[in-house]
Amino acid sequence: MRRLLLLAALLPLPAAAQTVRTSFKPFAISAATPCPRVNPSHVDNTQGYADGLRSGNCFVSIGPMTTHNLIYRAYTIFGDGLLMVFSSYGDGEDSNPNLTSAREFRFFPRRATPALHMSASAGTVSITMADGGALHIDPATAQIRSLDRGA
Repeated sequence: MRRLLLLAALLPLPAAAQTVRTSFKPFAISAATPCPRVNPSHVDNTQGYADGLRSGNCFVSIGPMTTHNLIYRAYTIFGDGLLMVFSSYGDGEDSNPNLTSAREFRFFPRRATPALHMSASAGTVSITMADGGALHIDPATAQIRSLDRGA
């Protein structure tokens, strides 16, 4: 009898399931609106471009134009809220897996398509992320300067 009571206490109520469904709607990628395509361009040492995947998920990619001994960090921001950071720690043999890494971060809520903003005359590079936040890049180093959170 105790097990039955414990099981009943742990099962979610139908009202709770409805709350979860309405609060956390899955992100639907719309193929009806094409992703903005931005050909590779640069400001100072930072190169950026934007495109879309076959799935309809749009992305913006940022990276340095020059590196010293293959030590650099590059960023890709996706329309599904993903920020992927790729790091290279130098030139080496394929047998050494410690020379590269990747990290993933998710931003919510996902309301917009990421957009790349580059101005050579102003010397600025920024990305509007899927949550509406702004990622500001230092054009000299191609590294994140600051992050303004979205909605």
